[in-house]
Amino acid sequence: MTSSNIIEFATTSVFALAGIAFLATAGMASAVVTGSVIAGGYILATR
Repeated sequence: MTSSNIIEFATTSVFALAGIAFLATAGMASAVVTGSVIAGGYILATR
């Protein structure tokens, strides 16, 4: 592997990890929001 290949590979890995982290964070945030909405609706429905 040449140095440019290593740099390219490292950059790709960083972008891939950043994308995965973003998706995981967005997924968790949407799950929390969905859970809160469901819990709120359940509480209102059972009052």
